Amino acid sequence: MKQIILLIILSIGLTTNLDAQKKKKQRDVVETVVEGLGCPFCAYGLEKKFKKVKGIKNVKIEIEEGLFSFTVPEDNEITLEEIDQRVVDAGYTPMAVKITRFTGEVEETRFELQDIATNKSSEFLVWGICDMCKSRIERTTQKVEGIGFAKWDKKTKMLKIDYDSELTSVEAVKQALADAGHDTENIKATDEKYDDLPACCLYDRDDIKKGTH
Repeated sequence: MKQIILLIILSIGLTTNLDAQKKKKQRDVVETVVEGLGCPFCAYGLEKKFKKVKGIKNVKIEIEEGLFSFTVPEDNEITLEEIDQRVVDAGYTPMAVKITRFTGEVEETRFELQDIATNKSSEFLVWGICDMCKSRIERTTQKVEGIGFAKWDKKTKMLKIDYDSELTSVEAVKQALADAGHDTENIKATDEKYDDLPACCLYDRDDIKKGTH
């Protein structure tokens, strides 16, 4: 009789354990393509922004390929928008985000340039110092409605844009950049926005006062 009771207890325990393990394995896989990862310090800054994500595990960053992946419990219900915003808050450009749910369902989004019929071009100074700055400056500019092309030169600090003058203006672009923490010649970021930049992106504002770049 004791043996039967023991077998029943073991059977219940084994079943419970298997159910728990099965539930534990139900995880969503998140994969992102990130522009601007240039060094281990950059990778650390990105990973740090995701540390508070509930149940995050299996974090993997491939710097050269710009790939960032991790898994979360399925009940986390993480969204594409949340991932995109966390990457942006870390100072990087999310070029693609993909979530493979534990059920096999796939959700994904890709950042595409706007298909704009431009009629004007402009070029102006935007302060920044690294590849992360380049990604942020270009992405911020490209998100402004009416921008068809944007390229920033890290050496000269010059941003070249093509745009539809009926949809936007140079001043609107400069304001968007200031809101992202980057000074231009006549529109400056607030101290708060500047201080929010990652440490490696804190360009020397004294250079601006001196008129050097």
